Amino acid sequence: MRRTFPLAVAGTAAALVLAACGGPSDAEPEGGAPEDGALTAVKVGVIPIVDVAPLYLGVQEGFFEDEGLDVTLELAQGGAAIVPAVVSGEYQFGFSNVTSLLVASSKGLPLKAVAAGNFTTGTPGEDFGAVVVPEGSDIEDAADLADKTVAVNTLNNIGDTTIRNVVDKDGGDPAAVEFVEMGFPDMPAAVAGEQVDAAWIVEPFLTMALEQGATVVSSNFAETDPELMIAAYFTSEQEIAQDPETVEAFTAAMDESLAYAAEHPDETRAVLDTYTEIDPAVKEAMVMPRFAPGLEASSFQVLADLGLEYGTFDEAVDVGQLLPLLALNRAAGRRTPAWALGLAGVATLLLVVEIGPRLGVVDARFLPPTSQILAALAERLGTPEFWTALGQTLTTWVTGLAISLVAGVVLGVIIGSVPVLRAVTASTIEFLRPVPSVALIPVAILLYGTGMASTLLLVVYASFWQVLVQVLSGVQDVDPVASDTARSYRFSPLTRIRTVIWPTTLPYAMTGLRLAASVALILTVTGELLIGTPGIGELLGRAQSSGAVASMYAYVVVAGLLGVAVNVVARVLESRALFWHPSVRGEVAA
Repeated sequence: MRRTFPLAVAGTAAALVLAACGGPSDAEPEGGAPEDGALTAVKVGVIPIVDVAPLYLGVQEGFFEDEGLDVTLELAQGGAAIVPAVVSGEYQFGFSNVTSLLVASSKGLPLKAVAAGNFTTGTPGEDFGAVVVPEGSDIEDAADLADKTVAVNTLNNIGDTTIRNVVDKDGGDPAAVEFVEMGFPDMPAAVAGEQVDAAWIVEPFLTMALEQGATVVSSNFAETDPELMIAAYFTSEQEIAQDPETVEAFTAAMDESLAYAAEHPDETRAVLDTYTEIDPAVKEAMVMPRFAPGLEASSFQVLADLGLEYGTFDEAVDVGQLLPLLALNRAAGRRTPAWALGLAGVATLLLVVEIGPRLGVVDARFLPPTSQILAALAERLGTPEFWTALGQTLTTWVTGLAISLVAGVVLGVIIGSVPVLRAVTASTIEFLRPVPSVALIPVAILLYGTGMASTLLLVVYASFWQVLVQVLSGVQDVDPVASDTARSYRFSPLTRIRTVIWPTTLPYAMTGLRLAASVALILTVTGELLIGTPGIGELLGRAQSSGAVASMYAYVVVAGLLGVAVNVVARVLESRALFWHPSVRGEVAA
């Protein structure tokens, strides 16, 4: 099928792809040294292709400097030059596609992957690499590639391995495909001139081929595994043993760079101008690769298994030899997990609150020691009054959040889908949104007294804007090409919402839900405290008024624990609802 050009690929596979192309000129990071001393100089061997954009962006943004590294980017002709330079110690780190690393490891080279490079977009027909055929070809799908000549940039590598896999999946004979080696820059002309039956091409050459009339018949990466990691950054076992701190620093900076690239696609595309000479029109047409932090171990195994099945390897490759965790942990020790650091922070706070009043740093009448607060909490937990109040708080919170979510999503989709309505309501939304909910307390009491309805008014008012604004942003982010296509096919309004608007808006709506959940809890407790609505906040106010200071702090602790639980639940729901989204896949991989 033919693609239109806001949708071309982002030369990601160029990682293996342009392994034959190179460029002269080195790039060095800018910026000053950190205050704690001199930077550690490291050299990274790279190929001047789209795939390494996050690295250049990370250097530009100072992420490597923040980790104490002075990075020099050494341009090379391909992995064949980078691998020996890393093994010899000339470069500390390098970039290569995963299959090439597996090949090197199978030959006994002491390499370790340390950070992800890039991933397939996971969308067939809209990936950075694809198999294309000349205009008018009788090849319609991957199975038709059997007994045909297909150009790849390197034989017995990631290109022909994944192509044989999709041919096999499609019911064709993978052994019958005849591969010929050809540089990516030569492929568009070769396809247009029908010198080959098909070619596997990556960006920016894929866009050029499509502009010359070529047609995509298979997105071999996306169809092999929609979460396939294509390339990775690597180092040597010697480097890990000699300088594990530098390896950890590089990995941390690279992960931060990948996350930043994923969150700032325009900056990632713009940084290409600093080290490539891609035509501006082609650059804007390309669909960039997916970037995400965290090595995806399963991708190594997928490509190792395919390589063994289709003849790239004579025997099974031990994927564990390439993965860095054991080596890094032995040499430098595992970094403390985030949850452990969080618990350490809580323990420190509890210790300070315990010691401070006993040493007279603060008056124990106003801040009792931790032990007294926890004792009061244990006592409260044994009373029916506490559990009744907790149930009332949760009921108010859930009710307010549900109203806000439904109203925010429905109105957001309606307003966002109608440009005139969006324009008419914009100023009103911007006026009302910043009004503090607590300013409505007198109005709430006047209308509803001190019952649950008063607190609900505050909760709904504050939470509604969190959802509405996010949903409006999501509707605005819908691809105009997709919208035009839906209209062309005369989709009904409900079908357009279900198939076009909602998939784009859902990530925004989940962010709105997460924000609204926390805001709703804050306003629930605030309303109970100030209005007197039954619940934990009302018990807190009663304890304060009666001088039961330890009990008051116990209720504060309960409110804090509720906040943590709400945030955890919201994040779990978000990850479950968005399991298909790149941001969540990247988070899991990390």
